[in-house]
Amino acid sequence: MKVDQDNIKVFSKNPVQANPYPLGESEYLDGSGLYCEHVIKTESTLNIANALLSPEWDNNPDLKLNMVAYLGMPIMGVDNSPFGTVCILDTKQHQFSQTTIELLETIKLSFEIQIKQLHQQTLAQKQQAQEEQAHLIRGISHQINTPLGVSITTASVIASTIDNICHKMDTQQLDKPTLSSELTNIKQSIELLSKNLNITAKRVSTLQDLLASEHLAPLNMYPLNQLIERFFQGYHGEFHRRQIQYKISPANITAEVFTVPILLQQVLDILCRNALEHGLSDVIHPKIEIAVTDHQQHIKLHFFDNGQGINKEQNRHLFTPFYTKNKATDFAGLGLSVAKRILTQQLHGDIQLQQTDVGAHFVISLPKLAM
Repeated sequence: MKVDQDNIKVFSKNPVQANPYPLGESEYLDGSGLYCEHVIKTESTLNIANALLSPEWDNNPDLKLNMVAYLGMPIMGVDNSPFGTVCILDTKQHQFSQTTIELLETIKLSFEIQIKQLHQQTLAQKQQAQEEQAHLIRGISHQINTPLGVSITTASVIASTIDNICHKMDTQQLDKPTLSSELTNIKQSIELLSKNLNITAKRVSTLQDLLASEHLAPLNMYPLNQLIERFFQGYHGEFHRRQIQYKISPANITAEVFTVPILLQQVLDILCRNALEHGLSDVIHPKIEIAVTDHQQHIKLHFFDNGQGINKEQNRHLFTPFYTKNKATDFAGLGLSVAKRILTQQLHGDIQLQQTDVGAHFVISLPKLAM
């Protein structure tokens, strides 16, 4: 049983058909008269061999289900408040043996350990998410502030140049060569200003495209073969121009996955862009392949390229926002962190890098059924 605000509900049970407690069934806890209410309020073990022989328990609600014997213990949460109970009930008088009591105590302790481990895991995940968010904010600030800083400085230079021209006009010191030189400076400064403002606009647009993944489309079942073929069709022209060979294996995929097509498309786009811009840039016979393997609960998409590859040192930081070898690429390094977030947080899947002797090998895991 699990405490759920003011109620207590059936959290788990044995599958015996005679068990009369449906999963999820709940009762208002305070004043219910249930065996479990006593265990939770006293935070102690309750052992009743036959409630019908006890004036305190001969009218409790569980007797309506013919549960005359009860052994229950409190399960304590991380803050030492009752999480719920673990209990054994019987339809006949039952003197619970010491072995049974010790077994239930072991189960109770096991639950409490798991609750604490889950709590620690949740705290660690929150801390990691906060660190990644801080790193992401710092990366975004750096990527945008750099061209903005140049733009502000350039605008100041333009204003100073115009002031200088005005001053020389007022003092009648402005000759044609000086004016021509100052106008050239202004023109060059405007070109620099325009370039950096365009860089800023492009990076903001790229960031919006990468982070705008909260689509309203629900997860549903889709034929995987159509999704992959549609993805490759979008790159057909570029692959042909750059003479990149690509294929799907096996050729006739019949599997379906539980996904959102536009999000899966975004993940594949990120992998393909990385391959085109980094891995395959200097390869003589470039290749990209998506291989599908069918597992019991998941479909795995193996994304291969025969490019430069990724070493073990890079692998440790690969899904960290803004980690990249190529600082010249707009928002380089953000894509794989976005792909990881889409797969783990929205598509109930995962992505990992597999070590390989040639190129890069990413493995995308997607569920076959609704999660």
